[in-house]
Amino acid sequence: MNHAGEIALQKFHREQVAGKTRLSFEELFIVFSNAFVFLSTMPKSQPAVKAIYGRIGKGSDPSYGDYLGWINRALANKFRK
Repeated sequence: MNHAGEIALQKFHREQVAGKTRLSFEELFIVFSNAFVFLSTMPKSQPAVKAIYGRIGKGSDPSYGDYLGWINRALANKFRK
C-alpha cells in the first residue's frame, strides 16, 4: 500500500509545476484512485475520499508528506489489529 501510494504521487508530481507540494481534493482523488485501483476494499468514491481528505489535511490542502504519512499510519493501524 505504501509503495502504491508513493508511486501514484510520483507519477502525478511529474506532471505538475516545479515546487508543487500540496494536493487539492480533486488532485488527491486522482492520486488516491490511481494508487489504490487494485484494492477492492479501499474506498474510492468521492464522499469516502472527501472524508479521508479532511482527516489528512486537517482543514487545508494536505501536503505530499501529509498524504504519505496517512498511508503509513493506515498501514500501522492495520497491522496492529
